Amino acid sequence: VEVHGVSSLEQTAANQGVITLLNNATIENAEVAVALWEPGNWSSTGGIIYSTQSSFVNNRKDVEFVNYQNYNLLSGEPVPSVSYFRNTDFNWNDSFFDEFPLGHITMYKVDGVRFTACAFKDDRTDPESRYFLDYAKNNSGIYSLDSKYFLLPGCSDISGCTGSIEDDPDWIPTTFENLDFGVYASNISTEQNITVDRAIFENNLYGIQIVNVNNPVITRNRFDVNSDPTNNFTATTQRGIHAVRSKGLMIEENEFTHLSGLNPVQGIVCSDLGESDERIYNNFFRELDYGIITQGKNRLYDPTGIEDGLKGLEFTCEENVTNKQDHRVLGNLWGGSPDPTFGVKSNNGLPDKASGNIFSAETPLEVGEHYNNISTNLVRYYYYNLSPVEDPIDVAGPFMKVPTEFVNTC
Repeated sequence: VEVHGVSSLEQTAANQGVITLLNNATIENAEVAVALWEPGNWSSTGGIIYSTQSSFVNNRKDVEFVNYQNYNLLSGEPVPSVSYFRNTDFNWNDSFFDEFPLGHITMYKVDGVRFTACAFKDDRTDPESRYFLDYAKNNSGIYSLDSKYFLLPGCSDISGCTGSIEDDPDWIPTTFENLDFGVYASNISTEQNITVDRAIFENNLYGIQIVNVNNPVITRNRFDVNSDPTNNFTATTQRGIHAVRSKGLMIEENEFTHLSGLNPVQGIVCSDLGESDERIYNNFFRELDYGIITQGKNRLYDPTGIEDGLKGLEFTCEENVTNKQDHRVLGNLWGGSPDPTFGVKSNNGLPDKASGNIFSAETPLEVGEHYNNISTNLVRYYYYNLSPVEDPIDVAGPFMKVPTEFVNTC
């Protein structure tokens, strides 16, 4: 289906083409199920899709959004897209007709599409169909460039839902299963961000990867890895969130759990976030190889030494349970040569406010189980002196423990 629009006009049914999918509508076995423009005609963008209780099955690409900015006719100000997906399933299975997919949803310069209680899956069981050359990004739930969108839960209780998806069974989370990337979002020429709240990521190679995405909101999600036969990634490392060259992070109250299996699993990977203050806050990590691992420059570098390391990345109020290493700081980037400017913020916590992290129970299996600093720059770590679980006993590398009587209430 092609849904044509007029790229210069406001997004209304009078101006733009509209497709509405309802009541178990299904589109399957298409090269592109829905293209919200006339391919090749850049003045035809702006088409609208409303999808509720519908399915996309075994399409090479399910929905294609292309460069369009909605606006308010009266004020001329930019406003979000009116397109939405509610209780919509996107799936590939063993009846998929082609060699490799092109993504469930692709977006290029789109603002404000909403996904509520949707399910993105790859149920194919043939491993070879998943590793076609370098196509991994195409096997994504959502693959976006310069786009803003919202991934949100639904609620089955008319009086509303509260708390986490574990605490309230009436939440209907958006889910991503067995994909190379649940969400892959990057920016080249814009400052667009994404919101992912109360979603479930299960057995993906990467749950979420963001590249040059500033001010992302990634909160209250669950990232699970198990050895179920549907997990096609048990021979490689799986990661929950990978943030690359991104700032203004709000990565909070997420849970990362390795339920079963022997393959390596990492919770949050931070790569080259730069020299500004960033914080990873109040997340839960269980049975992982690394709870949080950093690489590249994640700290302010001042060659005079006056402000060196005064800004950068720190971890606060994290809870760790039986990880091999809770925090790991590398001194290189992508496995390259060590660089003396790499590492994280010099102070983790403050003299009048402890870091508030809870560390895994110490085991003799790993060196630096609680904090392994492989960079050359010292980390000065403030911990609450009356809480043994907040004391990083097993550390390695340039690391100084500083007790404080000031608790972090998190």
